[in-house]
Amino acid sequence: MANFVGTTRWKDTELKNIQEAFNNLLIDDDEFFNTDSSKIVYSDFRRKKIFEEDKIISLRDVSYLYNIFYFRASAKEANDVNPYSPVQELKYFIVVYQQNGVEDDVNYIIDSNSESLTILRKLLRYTKKGTVVENKIYLNSDIFLWIIKKVFSEENSLGSIDINSVIGVRGETGGENTVLAQGNTVLNLVSTLAFILETNLLKQLVLRVGNTDHEILELRLNDRGVVAISEQSYSGSFDDYEKAEKRASIFLLSYLNLLPLIRQSYYLQEDEWLEEQKKDFFEKVQTDLIDRLASRTKEI
Repeated sequence: MANFVGTTRWKDTELKNIQEAFNNLLIDDDEFFNTDSSKIVYSDFRRKKIFEEDKIISLRDVSYLYNIFYFRASAKEANDVNPYSPVQELKYFIVVYQQNGVEDDVNYIIDSNSESLTILRKLLRYTKKGTVVENKIYLNSDIFLWIIKKVFSEENSLGSIDINSVIGVRGETGGENTVLAQGNTVLNLVSTLAFILETNLLKQLVLRVGNTDHEILELRLNDRGVVAISEQSYSGSFDDYEKAEKRASIFLLSYLNLLPLIRQSYYLQEDEWLEEQKKDFFEKVQTDLIDRLASRTKEI
């Protein structure tokens, strides 16, 4: 399976001018990272803005202005006085964007999850809480089940996006057991079909999606709003871009085009995805599972 980069998206509640955000991210105020109460000491800071001239990308008939920032630093525990203790090297790729020509929200997509809020607040030199807030795209177990149903029933065209296949499923059963299935033919596996019938909660899907301009992209989505993106899997109109621009474009495509389209399609059909329809789907899965088990039995 392809390599995935986990990402999260955050919104700035202080700024409406993206140039101010760019300027803040480049301020070499390294002491701002280390305070008397800091449990982690940061050092060896490196900041870099990638494009001299900001880039424009158009997605779903909306233009966005963006730039990319690299941030690197070393980190170790503040109370660790051993000079030979290992130092953790931190590296972040941050896409900063805003709708072009509009004083709208400034957003940050960062290739990190757990420490991303802390890093962004320190880089922007914010001390108040609530200055950077989550702007994640949350998908729940019901949406995941609806997606599986679409692919299973070969109804996987959602207007301007196709869900070509489900290549990974993770969830929990009634006994709180976690089940993981992955591979190009995951919905063809008997074990996966049995799991779908038994699961109480789908926690994660890995999808292969595409459309006319972007033939293939693999996304790993979970119910906590973390979007893992496989640049390695991508095939489409961004292939001729330089590496950093291609990566940023794929991140923006995922957050501003592909995922909103999937969620919008679900909401448009939500009234048709009721308990009766779910029951019909489970019955079809059960029938398919029985047929496959009977076929396997004849082969023995």
